[in-house]
Amino acid sequence: MNSPIADLTYRQYDGPKSLPALRWWVVARHGIRVAMRKKGFWVLASCAMIPSFLLFVFSYIRSTIEANPNIGRNARLIDSLPNFDELYAGVYGSWYWVFFLSLLLGAGVIAADNRANALQVYLSKPITKADYLIGKWMSVFIPVYLVGLAPLLISVLYGMFSIGVSDFFPLYGSLLPKTFILPAIPAIVHSSCLIGVSALTKNPWVAGVSYTAVYVFANSAAFILYQTLRHGPARLSAEAAEFIRSLSIQGAISGIGFDLVGAMPRDIAQARVRPSVEWEPLAIMLFLVCVLGLFIAYRRIRAVEVIQG
Repeated sequence: MNSPIADLTYRQYDGPKSLPALRWWVVARHGIRVAMRKKGFWVLASCAMIPSFLLFVFSYIRSTIEANPNIGRNARLIDSLPNFDELYAGVYGSWYWVFFLSLLLGAGVIAADNRANALQVYLSKPITKADYLIGKWMSVFIPVYLVGLAPLLISVLYGMFSIGVSDFFPLYGSLLPKTFILPAIPAIVHSSCLIGVSALTKNPWVAGVSYTAVYVFANSAAFILYQTLRHGPARLSAEAAEFIRSLSIQGAISGIGFDLVGAMPRDIAQARVRPSVEWEPLAIMLFLVCVLGLFIAYRRIRAVEVIQG
């Protein structure tokens, strides 16, 4: 027979009886603090600014040549230089620093907790699996997004002051709101994929190497197929071949962004512009990849290890 509770002080409790709405923020905030204490984070964040510096250089060269009174002699040289929107697309397409940063922050986002059996501690608190998953995802997404936003925003601000506000907005005004959307594309994809890979192991190095292998293999396979179909006997059109080139994680990220910008990076060596691709099929492909990563992570999050016989 159960005896009544001796301590009746709970009867005077007049506080909230429901869980806080933003329970995931506790997990995310801790992950962000850990990320910002890493020296590698600041090194990669600084390196991510290099493409915007190159934009400054090319923009300055173009403006200097255009200001030359003998501009007629330099018309061919000016045509070979990229416009501002093409340079901006090149800044967005400089994927490597954002990818390396995503690896640094996301490879151990759940794997480290698996190794330390920290899931038992997390899930013993008043948070759910969904709270934990959202918090871990945001702890990767927010830093990666901000690092990707910085060079794009600085590039747009530079363009406004170098070209002139009155001339910039009629030509490139749409880039300003798009600047806040573009860095979310790689941040969402890498966060979702890495959190799924990280949930499968207890070793952050294994998670990082596994995602890198899949990432590099997909990019290499798509590029080899592009070269084969574009320059081989099949001789696909430039638009069809460019779509084949985009059938990888990074290719789809770049293709969607370039279509949103409305410009492609100029191939300086050949003085030509790569053709754009339709973003809808690429968006569907990336959506399915992200859903798969999140689904794997959600299924793998357990407070205790389940041994199946």
